[in-house]
Amino acid sequence: MVATGGGADLPSKERKEVNGSKQKELVLCALPWPQEGAQRAIKALKDTFDDVDVEYFQRTDNTEIPADLLTRASYLATLFWLPSQPSDLPNTQFIQFFSAGTNHVAQHPIYTESKIPLCSANGVHGPQIAEWVIMMDLVHSHNYTKLYGLQQKREWKPSAGMNVSDRVGKRVGILGYGSIGRQGKYRLFLQNSSIGLDVTNVSQCQNGRIPGLPVEVACKYSALYTIRHQPLSMHPRSYTAYDPRGELNAVARVAKAMAMDIIAYTASPRKTPESKHDNGYIVPGTGDPKGELPSEWYSGTTREDVHEFLKQEIDLLVIAVPLTEKTRHVLSTPEFELLHKSNPRGTYVANIARGPIIDQKALVDALEKGLIKGAALDVTDPEPLPADDPLWTAPNVLITPHISGSSDVYADRGFQLLIEQIKRKRSGKKLINEVNRERGY
Repeated sequence: MVATGGGADLPSKERKEVNGSKQKELVLCALPWPQEGAQRAIKALKDTFDDVDVEYFQRTDNTEIPADLLTRASYLATLFWLPSQPSDLPNTQFIQFFSAGTNHVAQHPIYTESKIPLCSANGVHGPQIAEWVIMMDLVHSHNYTKLYGLQQKREWKPSAGMNVSDRVGKRVGILGYGSIGRQGKYRLFLQNSSIGLDVTNVSQCQNGRIPGLPVEVACKYSALYTIRHQPLSMHPRSYTAYDPRGELNAVARVAKAMAMDIIAYTASPRKTPESKHDNGYIVPGTGDPKGELPSEWYSGTTREDVHEFLKQEIDLLVIAVPLTEKTRHVLSTPEFELLHKSNPRGTYVANIARGPIIDQKALVDALEKGLIKGAALDVTDPEPLPADDPLWTAPNVLITPHISGSSDVYADRGFQLLIEQIKRKRSGKKLINEVNRERGY
């Protein structure tokens, strides 16, 4: 039974009458950053709307938000916190998560028992995730770790840079073509869903929540790309579900600028110009809003469809699918063997989505056997990665602690999205990144 708590079905004016005609709408913020660091963003919100009040709480485990503010809240901005029950938010028109997804609250009563619209911040972290993907690819292809090791030993060996592989003409495959993927511009294979999953948006389907915030993006030189996002750099261990579409667009844009060839993979076919459009949030000047960057599009929801995609001689595989029971271990031994067979140059894998999307034991084995050129991992299974895990010492692997989505302007972009959402709600337009509760993202 769906609870009636929440003001999602009431227009703003009607809700104001319920609360008193003279009372302003309330934007209630429960976010992890100190208020001082969000002052610029809060000012932008107040400057845009002179008829709203803003209450900001730096949310910690012990933070208590007064019940009267919850009752009054017209809009709730949060990272991963929610009040206990739908009845706590009787007048809330929508909840804007500052995370890339909402998987972390998928079992919460507000998710399962209310009609309050829930929106993710997918796309907000696209630029920084794209930079992470490209950075890791260049570090590998330019032998930077070897060169840095020589620097530490004060050794001058020009021969260490003789076998550099530049990016021109290389093929990038993105599994999940969203905002992040479209900002990267390689020859990317983009996919919005994973095996057996009918995911048009390859959104947030992370399984369970690890203490912390959202994060995502997995990049592979041959390209399976899963996006991950992490607000600022404050919670290196936090993640939530997200919709990677926005982030993948970012990767494609950057890769294209380097003369790389982009190939996209989506669950559903993209045969018309309109079907290729990105309707999510896009940081101005970034991404691939019209879906014009990929030279080829692949689609499907079966393992055979994914295998057809992996056969395309991918150099960089970026993983950008959500984590569900059906996408768990999408990449395992058969897939690594197929990549090895399909590309004599070898494939580099980048994962910015969720660790369990890759069979980690199979990944270590593939690295040791040389089935792939290497891997850049911003996510692992589990997280944090135990100190004795063999992945740490596997050859040609780069690991970061789930921080690819971090940025000093993350909060600013989140508030820009919030402002746009309020404008849309007031004008009766469709909200951006609204979660489909049945699909789970």
